[in-house]
Amino acid sequence: MWSKRAKKVKLYLHEPYIEKNKVLFRWDCNPNVECFLKNEFHIIYPEHIDLLNINRDILWFIFLASLNQYIAIIAPVEIKLAERINPAILKFWTRVLPIHHSVNVYGKNRSSKFKLKFINGNKLYSKNSHKNKENKDHCLLFGGGKDALVQIGLFRDMFPKAPAIAITIDDYQIFSQWSNLKALAPEYNLLPLRLATDLKQTFRPVGVLLWVILTLPVLEWYSTKNCFWALEFNFNKLIMAKRRPVPQKLQATQLLLTSSNRLFRELNWKFRLISLVTPLTTFGTQRLLVERYPNLLRYQQSCPRGSADSPWCNNCAKCLTIALFLISMNFDPANIGMNMKQLFESDTPLKFVVSDRDITKGKKLITDIESEAAEYALARIVKDNLIDETTLSEKFKSRQAANHFAQFVNQNSNMHLSEWINGYQSCTLPFIEEDFSPAPLRKLQDILDKHFDEFPEPPNTQYDTGYWDRIINLCNL
Repeated sequence: MWSKRAKKVKLYLHEPYIEKNKVLFRWDCNPNVECFLKNEFHIIYPEHIDLLNINRDILWFIFLASLNQYIAIIAPVEIKLAERINPAILKFWTRVLPIHHSVNVYGKNRSSKFKLKFINGNKLYSKNSHKNKENKDHCLLFGGGKDALVQIGLFRDMFPKAPAIAITIDDYQIFSQWSNLKALAPEYNLLPLRLATDLKQTFRPVGVLLWVILTLPVLEWYSTKNCFWALEFNFNKLIMAKRRPVPQKLQATQLLLTSSNRLFRELNWKFRLISLVTPLTTFGTQRLLVERYPNLLRYQQSCPRGSADSPWCNNCAKCLTIALFLISMNFDPANIGMNMKQLFESDTPLKFVVSDRDITKGKKLITDIESEAAEYALARIVKDNLIDETTLSEKFKSRQAANHFAQFVNQNSNMHLSEWINGYQSCTLPFIEEDFSPAPLRKLQDILDKHFDEFPEPPNTQYDTGYWDRIINLCNL
């Protein structure tokens, strides 16, 4: 519930404390707020990277980026910095944070109005710079999932011989992707690097973009031009009559990505953040991994509860989603170590089969672009007698949903996926054209044309070529 008279929060950001390749970020908060589990976090970079020789403005940008979604929640807020940084960075966040507040991603804003004041520090610091003899033009962020794996495959198809580094981030969770990255790196000519951070022990939740921001000191160290991180265009809603995906709301992540690159150019930072899987949906990346990159498929680590010995827990919604995607494309999930019997005997509910009304809330659930693939796969499971319909129906969270699914199976004896679910968004390709020569871009287009159908036109005006630039101009970013 919004409180129009929420008390102002004051944040004091201490100067980053550096011990060679480790940096500690600390702040004081008055009054304390619930979204901070603690008031500090650290990042540990590879041993050969000396953070004292990294542009200190980059560290401050990471500091503010780490706090940004929480600043939006706790406003009204006053933020005082211990050191003087480039005013362009503060100007950037002054314009971005109100957008995050208006989106209200987590529904926890303390106030209906956004008020923010930055107080730049007085202390000046020396602007050190590092000239590394070993330059790497490209960097890939590796999270272990299907999107990151597909991006490695696409990158090597587009740039067969280009030197590149690959970074994974260890967040002290159950499983680290480090062993998989080291195993695949030689085959794909990648230099594997590892960062470690306790961000997940400091904030909940941690936004996706934040992980790529942590790589900036590495990008400066290696004079990297392009940092690839896997971000698709997710379509949140579906107009069933037109069978066309449309966005549910403004994508703050994409906006922050595009506007950050603009800031980097203004500050003369040579790197930029980019995604090669932008034209694809979540279903699309899984299909490309199966069809084109089977050597990478064996490294897929999408389950958050998996381990090095057992990458699938067979007991969570992520495992269930991936299994249904694979079944819908006639691929046996057992081929990558999934246990279907255990998965369907687990307590995981089928929450994403959404062509039904939630009885408890009395409103239609959000229908996303993956739901048709899920329903198609479930109907095939029943049709092929892989599991009996009674057992499957018990997994739905309401009788109404189970009844709908039974009708769906009966009405779709000759089932097929709609053409658009196997499509790609050609209108997003301009996001990855800048600074690339025509040859690798033609290769990417050829790959997409071979495995998917091209949408003849943008599904919605929000995804035309110049939309994000116009939004950024409108917001004066």
